[in-house]
Amino acid sequence: MSAILKVTGYLILVAGFIFGITRGEFLLTLITWFSMFTSGIIFISLGMILDRLAENKAKLNTILDRLDYDPSLNSIGYSKSSLSSLAGYTMNSKGE
Repeated sequence: MSAILKVTGYLILVAGFIFGITRGEFLLTLITWFSMFTSGIIFISLGMILDRLAENKAKLNTILDRLDYDPSLNSIGYSKSSLSSLAGYTMNSKGE
């Protein structure tokens, strides 16, 4: 997907440059170049962001593989800690 976005961005840049030259009027040429340049850069940037996300995902997966991570051990419930020190605690809703 990222390669498709990058190629689309480069095609927009090239097509915008060619289309801008063929416009004839100077102001229309500048407007065409600016809009096509902006669109092309946005597509290229999105492709680069997706590449970076794929790299990060691959690195995180290798780290998790090295750690022998077991998601079932990450349970929040069934705590064994003693809560006897909180025996008489009450919460006031008025901030007192």
